[in-house]
Amino acid sequence: AAAGANTANLNVIGGGSQSKFWGQLIADYLGQELIYRQDAAVGPALGAARLAQLGIGTGTLEDVCQEAPEAFVLKPNFANGEKIAARFVEFKALYQDLTGHFSRTAQQFTD
Repeated sequence: AAAGANTANLNVIGGGSQSKFWGQLIADYLGQELIYRQDAAVGPALGAARLAQLGIGTGTLEDVCQEAPEAFVLKPNFANGEKIAARFVEFKALYQDLTGHFSRTAQQFTD
């Protein structure tokens, strides 16, 4: 939102659309509904194909980029969101503590 994006409707696509658990976790943390759409797993590939179709001029934006029907919506559980927010602060602190180890571990696989 700080970059000017409209986040009123959040759609879940790609591989992430296969897990309701992660979707619920995100909905709870953000305090916002997540919309799952039919055939959401093919979203990124379909988006690339649509861009290609627009690029070669074989359709209008309205014809090519029609929104898929909703499959279901995950509604946030605000009580869980508060718990997740507290744990996220701890996760970020632990992540910062571990960042120095990441490059050393990655180096073991590139030598």
